[in-house]
Amino acid sequence: MYAAELCFTSGINPSRPVSDVADLPRLVRRAKQMLEVNKVRAIQSTTGDLRSRMRTWVYRRDKSPCRRCGTTIHVAMNGEPGRERAIYWCPSCQPVTAG
Repeated sequence: MYAAELCFTSGINPSRPVSDVADLPRLVRRAKQMLEVNKVRAIQSTTGDLRSRMRTWVYRRDKSPCRRCGTTIHVAMNGEPGRERAIYWCPSCQPVTAG
């Protein structure tokens, strides 16, 4: 969940290698902030909204409209066979060429 949400809030396509991320220290700070905010909550949220179906930007929201731009959220399986994981992203807010 955090990987999908961190990529979204940073405008990074989740298929990009970490080595291609332009400002990795900023990404790490944002990840720490997300974890810190949620560590004392019974219900995790990356949007700040604790209502059901409003807690995440893209995670498990495939085929729903992006909360930011309205484009349909995509989901795909990524990784080696037997170790795949679902990745969620907005193709408009997280283009493949974004850094």
